[in-house]
Amino acid sequence: MVVLGLYYCCPNYVSSPSSFSTISSSSPFSFHSSSSPLACLRWTDLVYFLRTTLPSPLKTYALQVKSSPSHAAHALLLSLQTLPGLVQNKGLELINLVQNELWDPRAFAVIVAWFLFQVLLERVLPGEIALGVPLPGMGGKRLSYKLNGHLAFWITLLVMGHGCPKFASKISAKIVEEVVKESGGGGIQPTIMREEGDKVQAFMEAGEVVKQAAGEVGKAALQAAGEIAAGAGGWWEEMPKVGDLVGFGAFPLERLYDGFPQFAFAAVVFSFILAVGLYVVSFRRGVLLAEGGRSGNVIYDFYMGRELNPRSGGFDWKCFCELRPGLIGWVVLNLGMLMKQQQLMQVTGEEVSWPLVMVCVFQGWYVLDALLNERAILTTMDITTDGFGFMLAFGDLAWVPFTYSLQARYLVGRKTTLSSWVLVALAGLHLLGYWIFRQANSTKDVFRRDPSSVPHIKFLETARGTKLMISGWWGWARKINYTGDWMMSLAWCGLCGSVHVLPYFYAIYFGVLLVHRAARDDHLCALKYGGDWESYKKEVRWLFLPGVY
Repeated sequence: MVVLGLYYCCPNYVSSPSSFSTISSSSPFSFHSSSSPLACLRWTDLVYFLRTTLPSPLKTYALQVKSSPSHAAHALLLSLQTLPGLVQNKGLELINLVQNELWDPRAFAVIVAWFLFQVLLERVLPGEIALGVPLPGMGGKRLSYKLNGHLAFWITLLVMGHGCPKFASKISAKIVEEVVKESGGGGIQPTIMREEGDKVQAFMEAGEVVKQAAGEVGKAALQAAGEIAAGAGGWWEEMPKVGDLVGFGAFPLERLYDGFPQFAFAAVVFSFILAVGLYVVSFRRGVLLAEGGRSGNVIYDFYMGRELNPRSGGFDWKCFCELRPGLIGWVVLNLGMLMKQQQLMQVTGEEVSWPLVMVCVFQGWYVLDALLNERAILTTMDITTDGFGFMLAFGDLAWVPFTYSLQARYLVGRKTTLSSWVLVALAGLHLLGYWIFRQANSTKDVFRRDPSSVPHIKFLETARGTKLMISGWWGWARKINYTGDWMMSLAWCGLCGSVHVLPYFYAIYFGVLLVHRAARDDHLCALKYGGDWESYKKEVRWLFLPGVY
């Protein structure tokens, strides 16, 4: 819900830029409001925001204490008496926000359809079968996984670009009026139309006229249609009827921009429903539970996930959600931002936004890399150790696509003043980060599967019989892959310029996440390896950046 809170505070990031928006609202909870306290959050606005948006009880208490310091306790009591009413009012406002602006059954239907579409691709597309790591306490048993994520990625893009069915429908009265006006009131009357992006094809009683650029019918086209009408004979009989399939085209992905908060909320709801279902079925007999999901605390176990590898036949729910709907959905959301920008450019005549293009290319590259190296995920902590509960369901299906696409969304309709040299530097930062990230992760994955395949890597033999790398990339730092990952995130945020703080949310959040993950890994490894872990830390002193941290 943090991401929805950000969008509440900054509605100009979830609605069209002010120069294009025609919707306004006086409610501070409106996603279309331009008067929210963080609507134009800049680096220098933080102090002002904190000073002017404190809850009213705190402001009341501060004013009374200032006027009469000797009655501080009485002032505190009076301030606390206002809390129940404040909580009730805010609760009603929140309910109103959900009912009137966030919840949209159509958005929820799209999220469900998207998930099922990705399930279908995973099931029907061919792919290599790979074995995971031995399951704990199962006598060396290993689960099999179908690896076809990269193929699902390309099929998805193909369908998004060419798979949307187009049906004939009644043409609007406005279009009829424009066509009749352009034709001098002649007898050519359009009756049926279909939309394809920004082009509208208007079918005439005798032939077909193409209406281009959403509001402009060429006289030449009308004249040609008139000539056709004079000698078309029975062509009019072939005119499509309302509801007839007239072709296929691109899905209107720009609507993902227009309904971004509703789609994000729908993804959160879907994640919660999925987590509830996973929690309920985890009580069946013979289930292998995750170490961190059997505490006995209902809330904690629901969040962390009880079952280690929930499956339906050969379909692994956790591995599927880890890469497919969320990561590929992130790319599709970015494409929606590009299509929205193209739509706005046709209205304003602006030039191409190269920062937006670079963000979409870099992030698409990042996702494709993850899918091409799908096998590597089978040895990660998410798959081998963590249960599949609300934490991973929400993170995979809602948090990743709708927060990681923040930079692309921010750049729609907004000019940045970055010079060519800055763009080149940010591209270099991304490439350097990617090189470190990919090289380190590839080495780790190959070493885990077969240490003998990388003979140049030195390692520390542990009492458990496992090996810890102490040379190469992993001799520089214990989490060197995290360093490369964070460098890429900083490059993406940097493409948004330095005016607003919100586009940097991802880099800030991701940095905190990586530090927390490193601390958690350190704790678990200390329990797992005992004294060998301390010996390993003496060999590899640095955590993220050699010589610094």
